[in-house]
Amino acid sequence: MELNFTVTKDDLKEYYKNANRNTLIAWGLVIIVFSIMIVIGALLPNQSLLSMGILITVFSAAFLALTFFKVLAVYKKSAQELKNDVITVILHEDFFQVRKGGKIRWEYILNMIEYKNYYVLKLPKIGVFILPKRALDAESEKAFKDYYKNGQKNRKSVLHNKKAK
Repeated sequence: MELNFTVTKDDLKEYYKNANRNTLIAWGLVIIVFSIMIVIGALLPNQSLLSMGILITVFSAAFLALTFFKVLAVYKKSAQELKNDVITVILHEDFFQVRKGGKIRWEYILNMIEYKNYYVLKLPKIGVFILPKRALDAESEKAFKDYYKNGQKNRKSVLHNKKAK
């Protein structure tokens, strides 16, 4: 089964937003909690509480800013490399292949995450592959999910056999 599609800047933006949402929320919560600690430390005669709150809040804010700028830089690089070329993917029950690329067996896919408008396949060494849902009709989407599930069953049996040896 052959699929043809393009990945747009909107696809990339949505992916980076979803992929990094939890990290940004977690650091934001850390900043809020320790900002409260600063206020409590300022109201109470406890200098160590105030100092620790300031230190952790500043560190967390700096880390949050660095994370945000790194994600922004990676997004910009990805968007620049995006040429709106048509990407051809071949779905087979044993593998999927990006045209002009190698075949990747389904059992080597580390994880598949389904979002509202696309699938993300986590691949070893390569990183991730974004497959927009608009590239799939009902039949190919069902086959895609079935191939992935069967590949994961094979992966578990291979890993189990390696541990048994």
